[in-house]
Amino acid sequence: MRNIFTILTLTVLLSSCATTGEIYWVNSQRVNCSGVGKQMCMQVKKGEKFDEQDWKSFYSKIEGFDYEEGYIYKLRVKEEERENVPADASSIKYTLVKVLEKKADEAMSSNDAATGEIYWVNSHRVNCSGVGKQMCMQVKKGENFDGQDWKYFYSKIEGFDYEEGYIYKLRVKEEERENVPADASSIKYTLVEVLDKKVDQTMRLNDIWVVESIEGVTMPENPERNPRMEIKLNEKRYGGNDGCNSYGGGLTKVSDSEIEFGVAAATKRFCAEGTVDRDYYKALGKAKTYEIADRRLKLYDENKNLLITFLKVD
Repeated sequence: MRNIFTILTLTVLLSSCATTGEIYWVNSQRVNCSGVGKQMCMQVKKGEKFDEQDWKSFYSKIEGFDYEEGYIYKLRVKEEERENVPADASSIKYTLVKVLEKKADEAMSSNDAATGEIYWVNSHRVNCSGVGKQMCMQVKKGENFDGQDWKYFYSKIEGFDYEEGYIYKLRVKEEERENVPADASSIKYTLVEVLDKKVDQTMRLNDIWVVESIEGVTMPENPERNPRMEIKLNEKRYGGNDGCNSYGGGLTKVSDSEIEFGVAAATKRFCAEGTVDRDYYKALGKAKTYEIADRRLKLYDENKNLLITFLKVD
């Protein structure tokens, strides 16, 4: 009889331990809160029923509870009064009795996919100057994309594997950072989602070209004397030799079909008769659009008149 009584007593005690304590719901994400200083707090609410409203910031910790963001928890928690409590501490000790439920917060997953800023990332890096010389991505923000007005991006986007030659549309989360070094960004950028990745057709311009014709006039079969041009998209520049002098200038506009050349600066060697430098520079200055096909680059003016035909140099 004594053994049976002992077993019954232990059963009652274990059952009591499993059912004592308060029901706590813990939300799927922490929030900024202010205690002694800035901190991140869990959000909790007490009671058997759950309605996703009126979460309270929880400044303490629950002993034995391993919290993981992205999940809503239903816990049984034991509350005990503490003695000799410091002024900045809770007078109650919270201890996990049991995790009653743990489920993924679908609303949080949906919000994560929808939150964040839209960033476009250009297909090539460019030289930029921060603390020292470096290569920067070029970005622009906003839903609409026009291929113009790229901005240097001196930071990095966490989780983003950049590959040159592609234009990206990203959703990026921006977060304020604390205790930021003087030479670092005050914002942390984190990739949420790659919305689009497509080949940048302008990258085909990035090559060396030799002139075949200028405004309908075919050049002599003398490649060494015919104007040449190299386009460097990462520097936004063009340059080469006009058949006599070296030249170079900036690209003021480049898109999938549009191109505009800034005024070229050239050396001033004396050139023999028969060079075409004036006609060449004049035609370059009128260029507005282009086409690339069959290893040829064709430049057109605003009325779609053919200006220059280049052949790609092998």
